[in-house]
Amino acid sequence: MRNINERYTRETYDEDGLLKTYRLEYPENYNFGYDIVDDIAVNDPDRVAMYWDSVKAPARKFTFADMKRMSDKTANFLAGLGIGKGDRVMVILKVKYQFWFTIVALHKLGAIAIPATHMLMKHDVEYRVRSAGVKAVICMDQNEAHIAVDNAEDIPTLEYKIMCGAPREGWIDFDSNVEKASEVFERRDTKASEPMLMYFTSGTSANPKMVLHSHIYSLAHIMTAKH
Repeated sequence: MRNINERYTRETYDEDGLLKTYRLEYPENYNFGYDIVDDIAVNDPDRVAMYWDSVKAPARKFTFADMKRMSDKTANFLAGLGIGKGDRVMVILKVKYQFWFTIVALHKLGAIAIPATHMLMKHDVEYRVRSAGVKAVICMDQNEAHIAVDNAEDIPTLEYKIMCGAPREGWIDFDSNVEKASEVFERRDTKASEPMLMYFTSGTSANPKMVLHSHIYSLAHIMTAKH
Protein backbone atom coordinates (compact mmCIF):
# COMPACT_ATOMS: atom_id res chain seq x y z
CA MET A 1 0.00 0.00 0.00
CA ARG A 2 1.31 3.45 -0.95
CA ASN A 3 2.20 5.45 2.15
CA ILE A 4 1.46 9.11 1.44
CA ASN A 5 2.83 10.19 4.79
CA GLU A 6 6.31 8.82 4.10
CA ARG A 7 6.41 10.27 0.59
CA TYR A 8 5.62 13.88 1.44
CA THR A 9 6.55 14.47 5.08
CA ARG A 10 9.76 14.53 7.09
CA GLU A 11 9.42 14.11 10.85
CA THR A 12 11.67 13.78 13.87
CA TYR A 13 10.73 12.67 17.37
CA ASP A 14 12.27 13.26 20.79
CA GLU A 15 13.33 10.57 23.26
CA ASP A 16 9.76 10.30 24.56
CA GLY A 17 8.37 9.61 21.11
CA LEU A 18 6.78 13.04 20.79
CA LEU A 19 6.81 14.90 17.50
CA LYS A 20 9.74 17.32 17.42
CA THR A 21 9.91 18.64 13.86
CA TYR A 22 7.60 18.35 10.89
CA ARG A 23 7.90 19.58 7.32
CA LEU A 24 6.36 18.87 3.95
CA GLU A 25 8.42 18.02 0.88
CA TYR A 26 6.74 18.02 -2.51
CA PRO A 27 7.62 18.68 -6.16
CA GLU A 28 6.89 22.04 -7.74
CA ASN A 29 4.18 20.47 -9.89
CA TYR A 30 2.47 18.51 -7.09
CA ASN A 31 -1.20 17.89 -7.89
CA PHE A 32 -3.58 15.77 -5.79
CA GLY A 33 -5.29 14.34 -8.86
CA TYR A 34 -2.11 13.04 -10.45
CA ASP A 35 0.22 12.46 -7.53
CA ILE A 36 -2.23 10.89 -5.09
CA VAL A 37 -5.29 9.51 -6.91
CA ASP A 38 -3.56 8.45 -10.13
CA ASP A 39 -0.44 7.24 -8.33
CA ILE A 40 -2.49 4.86 -6.19
CA ALA A 41 -4.50 3.82 -9.26
CA VAL A 42 -1.32 2.78 -11.07
CA ASN A 43 0.39 1.08 -8.13
CA ASP A 44 -2.61 -0.33 -6.24
CA PRO A 45 -5.49 -0.26 -8.74
CA ASP A 46 -7.90 -2.51 -6.82
CA ARG A 47 -7.63 -0.55 -3.59
CA VAL A 48 -11.06 0.77 -2.62
CA ALA A 49 -11.34 4.55 -2.89
CA MET A 50 -15.01 4.99 -2.02
CA TYR A 51 -18.11 3.14 -0.91
CA TRP A 52 -21.27 4.97 -1.94
CA ASP A 53 -24.77 4.19 -0.70
CA SER A 54 -28.18 5.75 -1.23
CA VAL A 55 -31.79 4.98 -0.35
CA LYS A 56 -32.67 5.86 -3.95
CA ALA A 57 -30.08 3.80 -5.84
CA PRO A 58 -28.01 0.61 -5.53
CA ALA A 59 -24.83 0.81 -3.48
CA ARG A 60 -21.62 1.32 -5.45
CA LYS A 61 -17.96 0.59 -4.81
CA PHE A 62 -15.20 2.48 -6.61
CA THR A 63 -11.55 1.49 -6.72
CA PHE A 64 -8.73 3.94 -7.35
CA ALA A 65 -8.56 2.59 -10.91
CA ASP A 66 -12.23 3.56 -11.27
CA MET A 67 -11.52 7.00 -9.85
CA LYS A 68 -8.68 7.59 -12.31
CA ARG A 69 -10.73 6.41 -15.28
CA MET A 70 -13.82 8.43 -14.40
CA SER A 71 -11.94 11.59 -13.41
CA ASP A 72 -9.99 11.39 -16.69
CA LYS A 73 -13.23 11.03 -18.66
CA THR A 74 -14.75 13.93 -16.74
CA ALA A 75 -11.64 16.06 -17.33
CA ASN A 76 -11.82 15.36 -21.07
CA PHE A 77 -15.49 16.33 -21.16
CA LEU A 78 -14.87 19.59 -19.30
CA ALA A 79 -11.75 20.39 -21.34
CA GLY A 80 -13.82 19.91 -24.48
CA LEU A 81 -16.08 22.73 -23.31
CA GLY A 82 -13.07 24.98 -22.86
CA ILE A 83 -12.67 24.70 -19.10
CA GLY A 84 -9.03 24.87 -18.05
CA LYS A 85 -6.45 26.33 -15.69
CA GLY A 86 -7.74 29.11 -13.49
CA ASP A 87 -11.39 28.76 -14.49
CA ARG A 88 -13.83 28.82 -11.58
CA VAL A 89 -16.38 26.00 -11.53
CA MET A 90 -19.15 25.80 -8.92
CA VAL A 91 -20.05 22.23 -7.96
CA ILE A 92 -23.48 21.61 -6.40
CA LEU A 93 -23.71 17.81 -6.28
CA LYS A 94 -24.56 17.13 -2.61
CA VAL A 95 -23.69 13.44 -1.99
CA LYS A 96 -23.66 12.18 -5.58
CA TYR A 97 -20.63 10.01 -6.35
CA GLN A 98 -20.05 12.11 -9.46
CA PHE A 99 -18.91 14.87 -7.11
CA TRP A 100 -15.60 13.05 -6.61
CA PHE A 101 -15.04 12.46 -10.32
CA THR A 102 -15.67 16.15 -10.89
CA ILE A 103 -13.47 17.50 -8.11
CA VAL A 104 -10.50 15.34 -9.09
CA ALA A 105 -11.02 16.23 -12.76
CA LEU A 106 -10.97 19.94 -11.94
CA HIS A 107 -7.75 19.49 -9.96
CA LYS A 108 -6.17 17.79 -12.97
CA LEU A 109 -7.26 20.60 -15.27
CA GLY A 110 -5.88 23.23 -12.94
CA ALA A 111 -9.36 24.73 -12.62
CA ILE A 112 -10.66 26.08 -9.32
CA ALA A 113 -13.45 24.00 -7.80
CA ILE A 114 -16.06 25.82 -5.71
CA PRO A 115 -18.08 23.26 -3.73
CA ALA A 116 -21.48 24.63 -2.70
CA THR A 117 -24.50 23.39 -0.80
CA HIS A 118 -27.67 22.38 -2.62
CA MET A 119 -29.64 24.64 -0.24
CA LEU A 120 -28.47 27.88 -1.85
CA MET A 121 -31.21 30.38 -2.69
CA LYS A 122 -31.34 32.61 -5.76
CA HIS A 123 -29.48 35.50 -4.10
CA ASP A 124 -26.84 33.07 -2.72
CA VAL A 125 -26.15 31.67 -6.17
CA GLU A 126 -26.01 35.11 -7.76
CA TYR A 127 -23.60 36.43 -5.15
CA ARG A 128 -21.22 33.47 -5.40
CA VAL A 129 -21.25 33.14 -9.16
CA ARG A 130 -20.83 36.86 -9.74
CA SER A 131 -18.20 37.55 -7.06
CA ALA A 132 -16.09 34.50 -7.96
CA GLY A 133 -16.38 34.98 -11.72
CA VAL A 134 -17.74 31.46 -12.14
CA LYS A 135 -17.47 30.05 -15.67
CA ALA A 136 -19.50 26.87 -15.17
CA VAL A 137 -21.97 25.40 -12.69
CA ILE A 138 -22.28 21.64 -12.31
CA CYS A 139 -25.55 20.87 -10.58
CA MET A 140 -27.69 17.87 -9.59
CA ASP A 141 -31.23 17.22 -10.77
CA GLN A 142 -32.60 16.87 -7.22
CA ASN A 143 -33.69 19.66 -4.86
CA GLU A 144 -33.97 23.19 -6.23
CA ALA A 145 -30.39 24.41 -6.66
CA HIS A 146 -30.73 24.27 -10.44
CA ILE A 147 -33.83 26.49 -10.22
CA ALA A 148 -31.79 29.05 -8.29
CA VAL A 149 -29.16 28.95 -11.05
CA ASP A 150 -31.82 29.35 -13.77
CA ASN A 151 -33.40 32.28 -11.93
CA ALA A 152 -30.13 34.12 -11.33
CA GLU A 153 -29.87 37.44 -13.14
CA ASP A 154 -27.65 37.70 -16.21
CA ILE A 155 -24.07 36.92 -15.21
CA PRO A 156 -21.55 37.52 -18.03
CA THR A 157 -18.90 35.05 -16.80
CA LEU A 158 -21.30 32.08 -16.59
CA GLU A 159 -20.92 30.17 -19.85
CA TYR A 160 -21.95 26.61 -19.00
CA LYS A 161 -24.74 25.04 -16.96
CA ILE A 162 -24.15 21.31 -16.56
CA MET A 163 -26.77 18.93 -15.13
CA CYS A 164 -25.94 15.64 -13.40
CA GLY A 165 -28.59 12.96 -12.93
CA ALA A 166 -31.17 13.73 -15.62
CA PRO A 167 -31.32 15.83 -18.79
CA ARG A 168 -32.79 19.33 -18.42
CA GLU A 169 -33.62 21.86 -21.10
CA GLY A 170 -31.01 24.57 -21.35
CA TRP A 171 -28.40 22.49 -19.51
CA ILE A 172 -25.55 20.29 -20.78
CA ASP A 173 -26.02 16.66 -19.73
CA PHE A 174 -23.14 15.55 -17.51
CA ASP A 175 -23.68 11.79 -17.54
CA SER A 176 -24.02 11.17 -21.27
CA ASN A 177 -21.08 13.42 -22.11
CA VAL A 178 -18.78 11.84 -19.52
CA GLU A 179 -19.81 8.38 -20.69
CA LYS A 180 -18.67 9.04 -24.27
CA ALA A 181 -15.51 10.96 -23.32
CA SER A 182 -12.07 9.41 -23.78
CA GLU A 183 -10.38 7.62 -20.88
CA VAL A 184 -6.98 8.92 -21.99
CA PHE A 185 -6.03 12.22 -20.38
CA GLU A 186 -2.51 13.62 -20.53
CA ARG A 187 -1.11 15.37 -17.48
CA ARG A 188 -1.52 19.14 -17.60
CA ASP A 189 1.08 21.64 -16.43
CA THR A 190 0.01 22.73 -12.95
CA LYS A 191 1.95 24.06 -9.97
CA ALA A 192 1.61 23.22 -6.28
CA SER A 193 1.34 26.93 -5.49
CA GLU A 194 -1.62 27.48 -7.82
CA PRO A 195 -5.22 27.58 -6.51
CA MET A 196 -7.36 24.46 -6.62
CA LEU A 197 -10.28 25.12 -4.25
CA MET A 198 -12.39 28.09 -3.27
CA TYR A 199 -14.78 28.02 -0.34
CA PHE A 200 -17.29 30.60 0.79
CA THR A 201 -17.53 31.22 4.54
CA SER A 202 -20.91 30.97 6.27
CA GLY A 203 -21.54 34.71 6.19
CA THR A 204 -23.58 34.83 9.40
CA SER A 205 -23.26 38.59 9.85
CA ALA A 206 -22.40 39.75 6.32
CA ASN A 207 -21.83 38.39 2.85
CA PRO A 208 -19.74 35.20 2.73
CA LYS A 209 -16.02 35.68 2.11
CA MET A 210 -14.01 33.72 -0.44
CA VAL A 211 -11.26 31.46 0.93
CA LEU A 212 -8.73 30.20 -1.61
CA HIS A 213 -6.59 27.06 -1.20
CA SER A 214 -3.63 25.94 -3.30
CA HIS A 215 -2.81 22.34 -4.25
CA ILE A 216 -0.65 22.10 -1.12
CA TYR A 217 -3.87 22.21 0.93
CA SER A 218 -4.38 18.48 0.39
CA LEU A 219 -0.98 17.69 1.92
CA ALA A 220 -1.77 19.76 5.00
CA HIS A 221 -4.33 17.14 5.98
CA ILE A 222 -1.61 14.54 6.51
CA MET A 223 -0.94 16.32 9.79
CA THR A 224 -4.67 16.24 10.55
CA ALA A 225 -4.90 12.52 9.88
CA LYS A 226 -1.75 11.39 11.64
CA HIS A 227 -1.37 13.73 14.59
